[in-house]
Amino acid sequence: MKMQNSTLGSLTNRVALVTGASSGIGKAIAQRLASEGAIVYINYRGQASKAKSLAAQIQAKGGLGIPIRADISKESDIKKMFQKITSDQKRLDILVNNAGLESKAPILKMKTKDWDLVINTNLRGSFLCARAAAQMMAKRKTGVIINISSVHETIPWGGYAHYCASKSGIMMLTKTMALELASLNIRVNNIAPGAISTPINDSWIHKPAIKKVVLDKIPEQRIGTPEEVAGAVSYLVSDEARYITGISLFIDGGMTLYSSFLKQG
Repeated sequence: MKMQNSTLGSLTNRVALVTGASSGIGKAIAQRLASEGAIVYINYRGQASKAKSLAAQIQAKGGLGIPIRADISKESDIKKMFQKITSDQKRLDILVNNAGLESKAPILKMKTKDWDLVINTNLRGSFLCARAAAQMMAKRKTGVIINISSVHETIPWGGYAHYCASKSGIMMLTKTMALELASLNIRVNNIAPGAISTPINDSWIHKPAIKKVVLDKIPEQRIGTPEEVAGAVSYLVSDEARYITGISLFIDGGMTLYSSFLKQG
């Protein structure tokens, strides 16, 4: 029994790779793509049990999810991951570059290793995966790459210069790749989430005082859900969006508008 397709169009038998898919936004994206018929490779780094559990959940609903381990900050791991997908499927139709991390380090105290860890995972890892995917897609002259950045590709965030730099870099990587690959019928787009209810934000979501500070910067006055980000990915990888490439789509409840919003208040 196949999973029912979305009203936005079917992804039946398309091969997708979602990095960092064992939890949070990546998990929701993997579930959504699988629900529309895609064969989804569930990338994880150190949470094998969660990736296997997600694959089982997808299978129970009639879909196909395949756990695949790789640390995207390591080029050797990425090569092995793409070799496995090539061996299994001979093609890749969709890449969602979701894996990433954040850590606080004020610029005056930031160590080089702090900078390298975030940049190598978020930006370098996204580049390495996107390049490998594009090389596969170029052979068939079709494919879609979705990068996941953050509202902090445009909004500065004190204590997180490395994170902001990585996300801003992902935005420009997206636009440049879209320009280069358009003639090969490969679309590249970027999604920039705002405050989303994921495990990475559990440290403040359940603290009313901190949560209020965040909500005061969001015109919609609420935290977004991983499923809302997944819905945007579903649209951008579908044929409904075949004339869209090189954009940054903000899923943020208006957070990028918060400066003017606060002035109005």
